Amino acid sequence: MHVQAVFVLLLLLQACEPAAAQTPDPAEAPGILQRISEKIGETRAKIWSLGEAMVEFVGTYYEDHIQPKTESYAEWASNMRSSLRQKIWSPLDD
Repeated sequence: MHVQAVFVLLLLLQACEPAAAQTPDPAEAPGILQRISEKIGETRAKIWSLGEAMVEFVGTYYEDHIQPKTESYAEWASNMRSSLRQKIWSPLDD
């Protein structure tokens, strides 16, 4: 009975040896907090670069599509304000 138990233990040790060789030494492996911190840093960098790309895209879109249309309306509103101001203040100045 003891011989069989020893034989089974030897087989288990031989089977587990390759798996044990692949796992890093816990003293050399980075801790979970360090790994989480690294992942957060990587994610932050990706989000930051994506945000910069979005700001650039929105700025270009505004300059190409929105600004040309809104400039004419802003100019019209300014002209209306000036003419209205003239209409109001010219009789008062006389």
